[in-house]
Amino acid sequence: MDFKQDVVTTLHDLQVDNKRLEREIKEYSEDRPLSVIVPMLYDDLKRESADRIIEKLNHCTYINEIIVALAAKNEKEYRETVRAFSRIDIPHLILWCNGPSIRDVLMELKNEKLDILKYKGKGRDVWIALGIATIRSHAIALHDADIITYDEYLPAKLLYPLIEPSLDYSFNKGYYARIGNNTLYGRVTRLFVQPLIEALIEKLGYEVGFLSYLRSF
Repeated sequence: MDFKQDVVTTLHDLQVDNKRLEREIKEYSEDRPLSVIVPMLYDDLKRESADRIIEKLNHCTYINEIIVALAAKNEKEYRETVRAFSRIDIPHLILWCNGPSIRDVLMELKNEKLDILKYKGKGRDVWIALGIATIRSHAIALHDADIITYDEYLPAKLLYPLIEPSLDYSFNKGYYARIGNNTLYGRVTRLFVQPLIEALIEKLGYEVGFLSYLRSF
């Protein structure tokens, strides 16, 4: 039973029929194409979680396209990543976000007074990938490449609220337990984000709507 909802609606994963979820999302995706974006460093490819994600993504036949937003130091690392993801039968694109082709495009934008080259890191890579995915997709899921508990239903649970016709969501954020080896993970949220929000509320002397929204995550 869901006995409490905060500002942001929470859809709990309680005895969800994953097979039914998969059937329905596959049906909906015929009219509403779906993409998954996976931002990653080349070093992520060496993690055990990367093999698992590649294997499980191959079962996600409801996905129309997978876009890997890659940061690699050289062409050798890029080629290795392409080979690793060649095991996936679903249409996919390895986007070398700091490679020469993308850099040329960004230089053209800079010449037109839109300087994106000054930004670095995963955030920029995600926006580059989103620029491609939004052309071809109705809904887009985004997740990291280091989820050790990853399964083929994770993208479905991210995408389902966005394409189920009777629901009216345009944004969905997943969450999962960050516990392992007697360690509680999720340190950024616990030790930085929540204390920062509390400090801002205390400084202002009242809780503005946006801070209340952020705290609900």
